[in-house]
Amino acid sequence: MLGTGVIGKRVRDVGLSCLTFNFRGQINLSFDERINLTSEIIISDLLKLIRHLNLKNIILCGLSIGGLYVASLEKIDVKGLVLINTLRKPSPRLDWINRDMVNAVKLGGSALIMDMGMPIIVSPKLLNKVKSNALVFENYKPLDNNDGILKLMEGSLSANWSFDWSKINVQL
Repeated sequence: MLGTGVIGKRVRDVGLSCLTFNFRGQINLSFDERINLTSEIIISDLLKLIRHLNLKNIILCGLSIGGLYVASLEKIDVKGLVLINTLRKPSPRLDWINRDMVNAVKLGGSALIMDMGMPIIVSPKLLNKVKSNALVFENYKPLDNNDGILKLMEGSLSANWSFDWSKINVQL
């Protein structure tokens, strides 16, 4: 898949393959709306995908909570981990922000979440570039209770950010 940004490009530039995927509930993926999209389900899906494709010499890359998910995979042999914006110390502040994001997405959808987070995740140059399409009140539309993004965000509230990072066996 070509839409993997700088990391995917660099992986391909050195002659490696790159597989990207969306979690259940993300864009263009169907899912059973009756289930909660918990961390356990997402991790189980990733394990099934790896086994189904019989992947070898794996370097897992995860962004934010995706990094927590890939670091939690103790049942497979990986050659490396790339964690982007993943290391977070559990705290009242983290819990507050996570719950606040779920509330905000319920009220104003993904557009509101993106507008709220944009100043802390992108450069001022990119902020200026996207500003004309952002901060438009009419873009804020509540999500349906069975919307995949909402269900993923609600499921993320059960994530164990107290992961024992010392369990990761790094071999040089």
